[in-house]
Amino acid sequence: MKKVVLLIVFFAISVYAVNTTRYWDACKPSCGWDGNASGSPNGVAKSCNVRGEVLSNNADRNACESGGTAYTCMKQAPWKVNDNLSYGFAASHTNGDCGKCFELSFNNGKKMVIMVSNIGGDVANGQFDLMIPGGGVGAFNALSNQISQNGGSSSNLGQQYGGFRATCGPDKNCIRNMCNSAFGSAALADLKAGCEWYIDWFDAADNPTANSQSVTCPQALIDKYKGNFSNTNPTPTPSSSSSNNSGGGTSSNSSGGGSSCGSVVTASSETTKIEAECYLSKNGANMRTESANGVTSIGYIENGYSTTYKVSIPSGRAGQYTMRFRIATEVQSNFTVKVNNNNVGRIDQGSTGNWNTYIDKDLTNKAQFNNGENTIVLEFGSAVNVDYFLIIGGPLPSSSSTASSSSSAPRSSSSLSSSSSSVDPVPILQIPNTMTLESLANNTKIEIYSLQGKRIYSGYSENSKILKIPVQTKGMYIVKIKSGSEIKLLRVPVM
Repeated sequence: MKKVVLLIVFFAISVYAVNTTRYWDACKPSCGWDGNASGSPNGVAKSCNVRGEVLSNNADRNACESGGTAYTCMKQAPWKVNDNLSYGFAASHTNGDCGKCFELSFNNGKKMVIMVSNIGGDVANGQFDLMIPGGGVGAFNALSNQISQNGGSSSNLGQQYGGFRATCGPDKNCIRNMCNSAFGSAALADLKAGCEWYIDWFDAADNPTANSQSVTCPQALIDKYKGNFSNTNPTPTPSSSSSNNSGGGTSSNSSGGGSSCGSVVTASSETTKIEAECYLSKNGANMRTESANGVTSIGYIENGYSTTYKVSIPSGRAGQYTMRFRIATEVQSNFTVKVNNNNVGRIDQGSTGNWNTYIDKDLTNKAQFNNGENTIVLEFGSAVNVDYFLIIGGPLPSSSSTASSSSSAPRSSSSLSSSSSSVDPVPILQIPNTMTLESLANNTKIEIYSLQGKRIYSGYSENSKILKIPVQTKGMYIVKIKSGSEIKLLRVPVM
């Protein structure tokens, strides 16, 4: 008789507190030399010339040395993936970290995945020196020369250690003015975007502490590390791991969602938001994802380019939906929208003022979405920047199925089921995160349910004709208004 031995292996994920600092000296990254990056799982970090063009020779001299021509690539500035996640590069204390990635979790709930491309002699164990344009040049300075050769002003780079933030303190307007002054030319747009990221996403934080753990490097960081800038776009949060292959977990890109960037989005609320950069596939070699003024969008779009997305509509929600696009342009732009290979219509838009001035534009026709998976294709006819698009509306879930989906809304007098709906409509005022009901009769009972049937509020108007109800999460809600024997069901958005 054979004995069977069951081996159970436990993997521990090491999480430890670290200090963060910031800098951008524009020097060639330490992990850019073959000898320093010999243990890197992702090879050598690429360097660029003074104009930001990738150099092919890893032995090129450091721009921080006399006669050097190799700089940090400007496109390695940090960028926002979504409101709670960013990617960027950093210096560590040991070249054993070259080409590895770490997830930093800050006290405000935000996370940043960093890839080590540099080694700092003044960086301690348990510290990451985040590479942020305008963060201070530190012990070396190739940035002044790079700025002057690209049409910017290098007269004031802030304090040597701490940069603009150390000069301005928490005054964001002051920091932004210094960003604009130093990186104002078109050739320095990537550095300016990284500087603005520090203000808008990082909230101009002054060397915050974080919890750190080793993670799988996202492909977007690997591509920038290797100088493959035409391929880079935000990808999902990497899953915790000590390996460094591309891969990831999830990041939300739909309102009320939980779907990952670059995967099928589930429409779990009345309005579903899909980030333009979270496409499943694209056609267009020069299309890129960039961040500016706190907005991450796709741009550098040309005639014939396209992006493809998928959205899953829950059972019973098939129907006609409005599609709204957040776009910016300086030219006459157009693109066609197809849903399940059906041509829904075309967006036509003249200049919005500049490439960073975004407006909302609705398709004239509503789009038919079916239960289950639906494919959306944007076919571009000209240049345009696209931030995101919304899928709005659709049929209201039936009251019986909504009420039975949660024990918080039983099938009784306090549920959504109703045989009467003759109560006059109640005006709705849009106040952020607040539902305001007006013209209420005395002692009107109000109940608010999520679209999943969970009751989140129950109360009476009493002697007040106006009832203001705080709601924590934006989205669409079902409001049940009962006055005497009459009941009215309303579908109410909270913006």
